[in-house]
Amino acid sequence: MSTLDARGDPKTAHGTGLCWAARIIALCAAGCLALGVILPVVESILHGDAAEDYYSVWSLLWFMPLVAAVISWRWHSFGGSLMIIAAIGVGANMALNASPSGPEYLVVQIPIALVFLSVGILHLMVWWKESSSRKIG
Repeated sequence: MSTLDARGDPKTAHGTGLCWAARIIALCAAGCLALGVILPVVESILHGDAAEDYYSVWSLLWFMPLVAAVISWRWHSFGGSLMIIAAIGVGANMALNASPSGPEYLVVQIPIALVFLSVGILHLMVWWKESSSRKIG
C-alpha cells in the first residue's frame, strides 16, 4: 500500500493553523463591522427615524471586508488582495470624511484598518505557501 505525498497538492496550506487563523479573524472582524453598519439602520427604521445617512455610498465600503472574507475562504490570493484594498478603503474613509464624533472615531477605525491589513497579509502568506508547495511537487 503506497502512502500519499502531500507535496504538490494545492490544498496543502488549507487546514493549517495559519489558514484557519486568517479565515476566522477575517470573518469575525468583517462580520462585526457589517453588524455595526446594519444595527443602526435597523434601529432607526424601528424608531421611525430617517436613515438616509446610513444609505450613502460610503456605507457600502463597510461591507467590502465581509465580501472579501467570504472570497478569501477559498481563494487566498484574490481575497487577501481584497482585504488589503479594504484596509486602504478604511484609511481613505478616515482621510476623506470628517470625524463625526471627535478623535475617538479614529481610535476605533485605525485598529479596524490594521486588522484587515494583517488578515490580508495572512491570506497572501497562505497563498504563497500553496503556490510554493505546487512548485516543489
